[in-house]
Amino acid sequence: GYDFSFGKDRQGNVDLIKKVVEKKKIEVILVPPYFQKEQIVSSSYIRKLIQRGDFQEVTTLLGFPWHLKGEVCKGKKMGVKLGFPTINLKLDFLPPLKMGVYAVKVRVRDKWYDAVANYGFAPTIKQDPLARNEQAILECHLFDFNENIYYQKVLVSPLKFLRDELQFSTLEFLKNQIQKDKTNAKKLFKTDSFRSFQGFDKIPN
Repeated sequence: GYDFSFGKDRQGNVDLIKKVVEKKKIEVILVPPYFQKEQIVSSSYIRKLIQRGDFQEVTTLLGFPWHLKGEVCKGKKMGVKLGFPTINLKLDFLPPLKMGVYAVKVRVRDKWYDAVANYGFAPTIKQDPLARNEQAILECHLFDFNENIYYQKVLVSPLKFLRDELQFSTLEFLKNQIQKDKTNAKKLFKTDSFRSFQGFDKIPN
């Protein structure tokens, strides 16, 4: 890449690489910057867009929706108790997402489902010292879905940031908020802006 650097304090650059490999007759090809609307497209820029929740722009730059991949693992069954069963994901890497609730698409095998997801520590109840998870998790409530998919790999594509993660004083307040999140997400999935998301078929397995 045009801005490639390496070594101690990132002092190495493309010119140094060329000198190092010159005697071995290895060709070095410099990839120039790629622009979209006068903006250089880079991994750092993509991460900033993800942190801002601008997933439409990310999709435009990548050519397909940004997504996460993870294995479905067993959780605390809190969602089942509240009437909103979730899948808990052990992610392949920690995403640059801000903590909170999202409207997402989830791919189980070859089918995409509308869903609402929470990324964070799931603190739930203030009075419960054991409620907060030690590390951030991604849990998704899929609409019109009722299957056992433990230990299967699924894809999650965030489309819209809905709200910050909250801690509730009672389970009833938590349940009411989840219902609101679900209702808001369902409304969004019917809008033209959500229908404009394209390229789900281009996401690799």
